[in-house]
Amino acid sequence: MVYPDRVAVADLDGDGRTDIGVSEENGRADHAKAYWWRNPGDIRQNWEQQEITSRGSLNSLSVADMNDDDRPDPIMGEHRGALRLSLWRNLGGGRLIEQLVGEGVESHLGARTVDLDGDGDREIVSIGWDAPQTIRGLRNDATVPSDREAGQVPPR
Repeated sequence: MVYPDRVAVADLDGDGRTDIGVSEENGRADHAKAYWWRNPGDIRQNWEQQEITSRGSLNSLSVADMNDDDRPDPIMGEHRGALRLSLWRNLGGGRLIEQLVGEGVESHLGARTVDLDGDGDREIVSIGWDAPQTIRGLRNDATVPSDREAGQVPPR
């Protein structure tokens, strides 16, 4: 990784230890990498590197449980390239699968998550460098589990 840019921390493999995710901003339309490192339990040991993706400049990275399955999901947006905004659904055990959320609108310092509409799930908010006057909000229409009221966010 030549130009590390964003850092997020979460237990991505479900072993109870905090792992580290990093995305790269290279200013290009391709070859920006995103990785996560598996926490070995002893910070002096080698951390196993896992590549998540390689694509356009990745200025946006956050991690949140987007589908209420108690597993943190990385969210990344491209600043250059195809301008994809993707949720990397965490399948457990460190396995991630891409779910394309949007395309064609850049994300720069975005891909943040928050419950904007009070329904108990998180939306994605992003902003562009080339169009800073526009804030992009992507609504999450997931169903609120029956064991909690709309607007009540479970502890994380």
